[in-house]
Amino acid sequence: MKRTIQRVSGHIGAGKSRYTLQWYAELIKQNDGKPVPATLATPTNELSKQYRRYLSEMGIPCVVISQEEFRSASEEYKRLCQEGYEGVLLINHRVALTTATNTANRLLIIDEAFSPVDNIKIEFESAEELQDFTVSETDEPGFYELVPSDHIGRLLMDVQDKDGRRYRNFGKKAQELGELVVNKHYRVIIDQDSFNMAETGEAFNKYKKVILQFTIFMLPSIIDCYRDVLIISANIEKTLLSRMWSKDVTFKTNEFIESRLDYSDLSHKAECVELYHVPIPNLSKTFLKGLAKGKEMEGNQTFLDLVAQAIDELFPGRLHIYCSNKHPREGKEYDWSLEAGTRVITNPHGWNHLQDCDMGVFLAAINFDPDTVERLFVFYGITADQSKEALCYQLVYQFLGRTSLRDKDSRNKVVLIVQDEGAAKNIQFLIPGCAPSIPLPIDFEDRPKRGRPRIERTDAEKRVSVR
Repeated sequence: MKRTIQRVSGHIGAGKSRYTLQWYAELIKQNDGKPVPATLATPTNELSKQYRRYLSEMGIPCVVISQEEFRSASEEYKRLCQEGYEGVLLINHRVALTTATNTANRLLIIDEAFSPVDNIKIEFESAEELQDFTVSETDEPGFYELVPSDHIGRLLMDVQDKDGRRYRNFGKKAQELGELVVNKHYRVIIDQDSFNMAETGEAFNKYKKVILQFTIFMLPSIIDCYRDVLIISANIEKTLLSRMWSKDVTFKTNEFIESRLDYSDLSHKAECVELYHVPIPNLSKTFLKGLAKGKEMEGNQTFLDLVAQAIDELFPGRLHIYCSNKHPREGKEYDWSLEAGTRVITNPHGWNHLQDCDMGVFLAAINFDPDTVERLFVFYGITADQSKEALCYQLVYQFLGRTSLRDKDSRNKVVLIVQDEGAAKNIQFLIPGCAPSIPLPIDFEDRPKRGRPRIERTDAEKRVSVR
């Protein structure tokens, strides 16, 4: 029998958090006023603090658990659960899902759907290192699943290369991989072609470096330790969490909350929205590299400079929030030439303090790699378009939703600028009645085409990363 997970799907600013807390207060009332132990998991500390303010105003005891306030968030969460804390524990998604403790009597509320898919890349230096892993064939042809073995235990005990991803000396990434292999709530997948090429030594004869990509699927059994589970999220039916877990669980709408939301779509904001996009089909690292002779960092900066110039011509001096990719090596932010801009992280869940801003600019290149796209389709039937929507377009929507787009009473014009045509079409769809997006006045075709000639490789060779 499938487990049932309650869900609430609502648009930004529709009151999901507010009505969820009303529902929780009703649970306490139905329990003769006695506490209902609950864990409220959020994606950011900012959102946890916001909930603390709301709960405190309602007179409901709560504790924010984060590394800002405790040395170890997981240890503090474990301690309070074991002591039987009866109020609301506010923690991030990871701690709520991965901390082994006594939660059998707790309600789990997850604010914003997280992604149950991840990847780990590990560099191997010899075919012998691959002998350490035990694999089994999956029901899906062409793929292996890593399974526990005696050697995995050694990976968990001794990590010498704490920062790197080399397998030699049991690197940190190798330890993470081992932890996931022995955890029954995850599946670790790799395609047979790339694994076999490395295991037989063929890949080492061809390439200077051999990097294998392992894909991790989180299974819904990870929430079985909680008494009941509610997930509230924008457009939850389009998230990877919903698409992947629907194979094994039944999602049931929480009518108490969803029927009370302030609105069911954003059509009331359509006449206020001016939508613009960078005139390219899809912003990718390949495109950015092409702007600067294959150099990703220089290409990123060139891209941002060109977009900023176009924005300045259309909206000189206009206050706005913006985001972009970080420097791939140093983690630094790229320069943004418009002084009226305020940089914001790409996933600012729970940030309500920016809703007086009437302009948002999203310029990050967000894409799954081809291997992940293929594996999501093979194991879950999720298409490339659905993956793109879940990974990228939902981030764009959440980011732009920090502006006055989330303020249902504001009639100010709000300018939304996105990174490509695909994102623009998605935003237009999510705002019924919104006028078609306008391309920014940028002509990338005038720039000389650069880069190395394309070299065709076999599917097996493409799966083995070469650096």
